Amino acid sequence: MDYSDIDLTLRFLMNQKQASQIIGRNASNIKNLREQTECNITLSSREHEKRLLTIAAKKSISMKTVSRLGEILEAENNEYGKSTKLVPITLTLVIPKNICGMIIGKGGEALKDLRVKSGAQINMSADCLPKSDERTCQITGNNISVTQAIDLLIGIMIKAAIDESKGEFKGTPSAEIRAYDPKNAEEPAGRSEKDDKLMQMATAFMTANQMINPTLEYSPIEINDQLQELRVPNQHMGAIIGKGGKRIGEIRMMSGCNIHVERSDADSKYGMRRLTLKGTKQQITMAAYLVNQTISSFSTAEPKIPKEEVTIKVEEQEKPEAQVGSFVDPM
Repeated sequence: MDYSDIDLTLRFLMNQKQASQIIGRNASNIKNLREQTECNITLSSREHEKRLLTIAAKKSISMKTVSRLGEILEAENNEYGKSTKLVPITLTLVIPKNICGMIIGKGGEALKDLRVKSGAQINMSADCLPKSDERTCQITGNNISVTQAIDLLIGIMIKAAIDESKGEFKGTPSAEIRAYDPKNAEEPAGRSEKDDKLMQMATAFMTANQMINPTLEYSPIEINDQLQELRVPNQHMGAIIGKGGKRIGEIRMMSGCNIHVERSDADSKYGMRRLTLKGTKQQITMAAYLVNQTISSFSTAEPKIPKEEVTIKVEEQEKPEAQVGSFVDPM
C-alpha cells in the first residue's frame, strides 16, 4: 500500500555539532533545505545540550528531506577528508515507546531484519528519554542505508497508527505518550549523557571499520607494528581523561588498547601532550579514533596553538616525532 500522501511528523535528536552542520554558515543549509523540499522544518533552542529537529510533511516530502539531511551531514563530515571512502553519518530518531516492541520483535528478529534490509546499524536505547515516554533509535551508515532504514521504520510507525485507529493496537494509546522536550529534560543523578556517547561512537566506528579509513584531526605516528604515538594539545587533556580518569578508561576498555599519557615531555614547549598507544593495529586505530571523537564532542577548550602548520623536527636515530596539522575550530 502506498503511504506517500500520509501526514508525518518526524523528530531527530541532535547534539550541538550536528545542529550546526544542518544549519550551515549564515543558516544557508537549513534555508536551502526548506526551499528545496517545501517542508516545515524546525529546530529547538540552542540553549539546551540536545536539540530536536522536527520535520512535518507528507511522507514523500519527509523522505526527500531525510535524504537531503543525510547529504548535508555526509558533506560536512567528509569536507576535509582525503580518503575516497566515506565517513559514516548518524541520525537519531525519536520514537514512542509503545511501538518499540514492533521494531525490535521477538528475540530481536525484527530489528535484525531491518539491519539486513537497510544495510545500516540500528540501535534502540534501553531507557526512555528524560521525563518522556519516548526512546531513541540511532541509525548509522552511509546516506543511502540510513535513509532506507528510516523509511522502513516509518512503515512500522504508520502500521501502528493504522492498527490503533482500528482498535487493534495492544500498546499504550498514543494520547497517553509523553513527548520528549529538551527544556524539560533533567539529566539523571550520577549519569552523564556525554559519557554515554562514547559507546555510541565506538559502535559507529566498529560498524564501518571494514569499509572506511577515517580522517583524523590528530593522527598517531607509527613506531613499530604494536606501538604508536599520538600528540594532542594540552587544553584537550581534561576532555580525554574525564572525571577521575573515567573517559580514558572507557577508551582503553572499548579499544582494547594500552594507552599511556606522558605527564611531561619534550613536546610541552609546543603545548602538546604525548599519548603512547600499544596494541594491535586495529586496537590502535580504534583508540586514535575515539580520542579524536572525544576531543570533537566533549572538549570546550579554546584552541591555544596557531592555525598555521607546526612542524616538529626530528634528528637522525631518534624516535620519530609528530607533524601536527592545522588546528580547526570545532563547530
